[in-house]
Amino acid sequence: MGGGVGGLALGTALSRAGADVRIFERDTRVGHSGLGLLLLPNGLDAMGELGLRSDVEELSNPLDLAVLRTPQGVATLHARLSGQRGIARLDLMRLLASGVPSASMCWGRRVVGLHQDERSVELRFEDGAAEAFDLVVGADGVRSVVRPTLFPEWRAEESPVRELVSACTAPDVSALYDRTFLKTLHPDGGLAVGVVPAAHGTVIWFLQYDARRWPDVPRSAEARSLFARQLVGSWADPVRNLVERTDFSRSHVWRTVDAQAPTPLVKGRVALIGDAGHPNPTLTSQGANAALVDAVLLCRALREDPGPEGLAGFAAERLPRLHAIREGGETLIAQFLAPPTAKPSLPVVH
Repeated sequence: MGGGVGGLALGTALSRAGADVRIFERDTRVGHSGLGLLLLPNGLDAMGELGLRSDVEELSNPLDLAVLRTPQGVATLHARLSGQRGIARLDLMRLLASGVPSASMCWGRRVVGLHQDERSVELRFEDGAAEAFDLVVGADGVRSVVRPTLFPEWRAEESPVRELVSACTAPDVSALYDRTFLKTLHPDGGLAVGVVPAAHGTVIWFLQYDARRWPDVPRSAEARSLFARQLVGSWADPVRNLVERTDFSRSHVWRTVDAQAPTPLVKGRVALIGDAGHPNPTLTSQGANAALVDAVLLCRALREDPGPEGLAGFAAERLPRLHAIREGGETLIAQFLAPPTAKPSLPVVH
């Protein structure tokens, strides 16, 4: 259940493996939240296993260079990149959805609870209906309905790092920084702007800030524009340029959770993937990428053993890597909140 990146990727993988799949998504259409993301090598490899690598490459922009710099535009780090691409989230979601048979998609179906026994899992829906399944995978995000049923002791605490994500149609900026991931860092730490050129002249940019030190993002478009101008509107282009040209009514506020140990991922006939099982700090750029990998590995495990043992095998294989991503995220958060060092490092966890 869940029609986000992980759910659609798993639906694509299992459908191509011949499984009978149902995806229950509370929204009535695909991927209307979120604006863009950085596809990393692990995510691209997962798309390749789904048979979609060439398609996703057509929809995304390759990134060969990462540049960190000061608000005045002075570069502090140049790093070569390999296998990273910028993509609009909606393009990725639509591509993943194209791999799921239309009969498998159940839009506008909100799951409110579940119960499992040794033979099956019963899902309960908001309209009072109930259906039983052999296995259930919760891919329903950081505010998962499935997770507290399996692991009620697990708690997600809000991270001090928040993010205002925006998209701007700016072919000139996209062409100028064509294959470059650009990140500008405040000299006192806790404030940064990242710029990711996507395909077709679109630029995805994000303002990351320490919510304990900077005011929270307001709701209205006009207030958000003023918020961005006050925090970073005087920074060197392209930051200043993008702030001036962005329609903030389309911006998305991402309130992330603190890095913490992932859940055990599996209990009986139910598994968790993506943010439902292991919310990753935004600074890792691993949210969508890790969900894609989850889907591929879970499908592989279920091909070998299409039952609870297959789910357990997936968890045993996946958890060590998820713990490593979490540890890397904790390091990145500490670095972000402090003033940049003389030898800054690239803010990504591979």
